[in-house]
Amino acid sequence: MAEVTLKSFLEDDSAVKAAKKKLQAASAELNKQKAALAAANRGGPGLREQVQRRVEAAQIAYDEAKANADKITVKRTTYFQQNKKKIRTEAKTADVNEAKQELEELLALKNQGITSSVIDARIADARDKIAGTGKYAPKPKAKDPEATPGDQTETGAERDYLKEINSAATVIRNMTPAERQDLAELLKASDFYKGAVTGVYTDALVEAYQASIAANKARSTAWGEEVSWSEYIQDKSNETAALKGGTGGLGKTTGSVSISTPSEAAATVESIFQSELGRLPTAAERDKYVAELIAKEKKESSITKVTPKKIGGVTVNVYTGGFDKNQFLKDKVRLLPEYSESKAAARTLNVQNLATTALANGINLDTTFGPDVIAGWVKRVENGEDIDIFNNLIRKTASVGLPDNLVKLVDSGVNLDAIYAPYKRSMAAILEIPESTITLDDPTLRSAIGPDKPMTIFDFQKQLRKDARWQYTDQAREEVSSAALKVLRDFGFQG
Repeated sequence: MAEVTLKSFLEDDSAVKAAKKKLQAASAELNKQKAALAAANRGGPGLREQVQRRVEAAQIAYDEAKANADKITVKRTTYFQQNKKKIRTEAKTADVNEAKQELEELLALKNQGITSSVIDARIADARDKIAGTGKYAPKPKAKDPEATPGDQTETGAERDYLKEINSAATVIRNMTPAERQDLAELLKASDFYKGAVTGVYTDALVEAYQASIAANKARSTAWGEEVSWSEYIQDKSNETAALKGGTGGLGKTTGSVSISTPSEAAATVESIFQSELGRLPTAAERDKYVAELIAKEKKESSITKVTPKKIGGVTVNVYTGGFDKNQFLKDKVRLLPEYSESKAAARTLNVQNLATTALANGINLDTTFGPDVIAGWVKRVENGEDIDIFNNLIRKTASVGLPDNLVKLVDSGVNLDAIYAPYKRSMAAILEIPESTITLDDPTLRSAIGPDKPMTIFDFQKQLRKDARWQYTDQAREEVSSAALKVLRDFGFQG
């Protein structure tokens, strides 16, 4: 029962989603026409002019779609800020009602003989959600989800800096790539972050954010009053600009040549090797890259253009140009075969993860989705997206045709093999076949759950006794023998 945030509100808003869908379509069309133009450049001038006109039309359509998406997003953001309390109250009521319905459906499943630890856990979770207990209990020191990370939002509440530092990795992992990029820019402008500004999760970004929270605490202690994170990061950005430019203020072009000492360069090389390859460099590697770094620093200009930019309500300096020694070394390390091999190993593990989920839901990953789609998913995971997004998509695909109450279980992360487990055990026992030979695409097994509702275990067992395979089981022969013996006794042939 997570509180509705501006981010979640916009993600679920139909107007925003429709506008974004049109923007995505316009973007796809523009890219398509640009690709066609690249191909047309190898043709005659008449073809190029024709395709160029289509590109211009697609560009206009894209610009209009983007302006419309931005306008709707701003409008819906304003609505949320003005009606935040009402929206959250309605969402909480809806969550409780949904939990009540889910609880009824889960209890109905148990009454039909479908039991598992997962269902029991879901029942306990639904009861907690309804009662507002457990992990759904109100937090006494709630923080406003719209505040910049680290801000105190409840009047008189004391910030738990240690908790913020310990949860930094989770906070950044749950951000969108755009949010991570904004945070990186904030931290870079205030001199906490030295890496490349991207939307990718990195340990360096987490460490920089943790350092900023610790420094924020030190500032609050020194001043004897609470300084919010956004206020602190604003001040720190201005202080950084003053140090780099000599006079302070926003938007000042700065420049000073800085060359690392051999020990400083060695420390930087070791840090990059550790973050990119998970190990320290050998002596030969360290000496090689130290020499290359210092040589590059002597050649490259460090003149930097500083531009004010508003991010998350905080105006900070964004630095462009200048030599970035961390990025220089990262680019070097990423050319090593070892880096490619480690990425390939991670890629293999991700594919295995997806394939395992597919198998647990009775579908073949390659034939259902195709290698191109799978490769795209793996690439997105490498760029920072959560692999569970795609595992849930696999489950969603496998759940087509199931009753709504079971679809909800699948949506919550339960695989089909867990849902069908009681039926599979009954089928193995009644037909006297190894449970391992019964797959999720077995027609008899799948008949246990129809589009309206699942069978009870008792009804499924009765159906199995009508299966042609049952007559060859020991149970069947024993029943036939018992029936024949009873007939003989009825006629007096057996004592």
